[in-house]
Amino acid sequence: DEYTSSNHSIDDIETILANPTNNVIATIGRFSPEKAHKRLLAQFIDIWMNAPLGKKPYLMIIGGPGPARFNLYNDMIEQIQGEPYEEYIILIRSVSNPYSFLKRAKGFILPSLYEGQGIVMMEANILGIPVVATDTTGPHEFLGKYGGRLVANDDSGVRMGIVELLNGNVPVISI
Repeated sequence: DEYTSSNHSIDDIETILANPTNNVIATIGRFSPEKAHKRLLAQFIDIWMNAPLGKKPYLMIIGGPGPARFNLYNDMIEQIQGEPYEEYIILIRSVSNPYSFLKRAKGFILPSLYEGQGIVMMEANILGIPVVATDTTGPHEFLGKYGGRLVANDDSGVRMGIVELLNGNVPVISI
């Protein structure tokens, strides 16, 4: 899209997603503090650092611009730039169809500090992607009724959610 930006080229993203041995965990949500992308990023980096060579996972964060005063997208780009895990973290801002990327992920995580209905969980489910979410109001109701996995709304819960998705321990939601 004309306004899309990413730390990877579209060709690089397509290559990563086309390889079925790549474990890609995805999230979608505007770049805003309540979506807790920085918490997700920190837990992912720790998992990545401890993963054996050849088993390094990928994280894909897709989001809309969010409030300009926070500039979270650019902050995350700067945080990972030049780090050994930079190529394993895909940041995409402002894409009109995130589902073409999401449908090729191993799992979806919603790490929000608070969340209403969390429509993106339902959209991930439509694509047949296992869903993990922090235990907030909307996800609690939806996942509590239909499955997926709720995790504690803290660092350890987000970490556990990533690990459970990478290990294939989260079933697809059953509606």
